[in-house]
Amino acid sequence: KTKELASRFLERCEEEGLSARIKETFRTQARQDMLYEQGRTTPGPVVTWTKNSKHSSRRAFDICEDNTDDPYGDLEFFRKCAEIGKEVGLTPGYYFEGSQDMPHYELNRWWLP
Repeated sequence: KTKELASRFLERCEEEGLSARIKETFRTQARQDMLYEQGRTTPGPVVTWTKNSKHSSRRAFDICEDNTDDPYGDLEFFRKCAEIGKEVGLTPGYYFEGSQDMPHYELNRWWLP
């Protein structure tokens, strides 16, 4: 279901003239653990707040803006994408309180039709 919604999300972005590209989807638990340790026990910036990610259950993906020198720098791009994400039934990390995650989208429904 996440893949289906991700495809619809990309279609709607294209219709709105937004050049969105999916950067990351499924993560193994080992990769999630490695990302969690980054900025804590290994060098680099903190990039995740959890070891229990929806990426590991195939219910999340991250995007960036394609065809630009700064794929994460256009805040208006991410705001518009977040609106589209909500429209198609995803939960955009753009709206997370306390730890906004603009590139992140997840499927939060406990039921899957």
